[in-house]
Amino acid sequence: MVRFEASLQAQLKGLPCQDAFCLGTTIRDAGSQMAFRAIDLDLVQEFAQLALNGGAERLVVVSSLGANAAAKNFYLRVKGEMEKALEGLRFRALDILQPSLLLGVRRDLRLLELGAQAAMRLLNPLLLGGWSRWRAIPAATVAAAMCGAASSGRRGVYRYTYDGIRSLAGLSARRRTDASVT
Repeated sequence: MVRFEASLQAQLKGLPCQDAFCLGTTIRDAGSQMAFRAIDLDLVQEFAQLALNGGAERLVVVSSLGANAAAKNFYLRVKGEMEKALEGLRFRALDILQPSLLLGVRRDLRLLELGAQAAMRLLNPLLLGGWSRWRAIPAATVAAAMCGAASSGRRGVYRYTYDGIRSLAGLSARRRTDASVT
């Protein structure tokens, strides 16, 4: 973990910011549960602290639907621990996006995930009411929602699932449209 911290500190030293954005990884891409934890908990927390030290008032982070520090599922537990740790840093605004399955093209072919994406495209319209939070969502929509969260002006801790993520993405699109008109 020292390697990550030294690298982050060197890259971010003296860089002021108002908004900070943070993503995570997958266990598969990390290579092991231990590496995943080092990235999605330790590195995210270190980045957030450095951003806060640099003047950031808002942190926008991508977590996962079902994140819970007490979860039995390792992935969801680490995501929940990360959320809890970030809340403890007391940013003026903390926006936690909790998408379900992300839709989009990946660098590497993952047959199981490809199948899940195809199935979710068919199931999404059937997931209504409280079940809508389980809808798969395009990664590009999540990215737009991160920008929308940064421009929302809200203070405090907010968690967004499918409907909230789409609303934030719409906010981002409206702001871009307004900016191009003026």
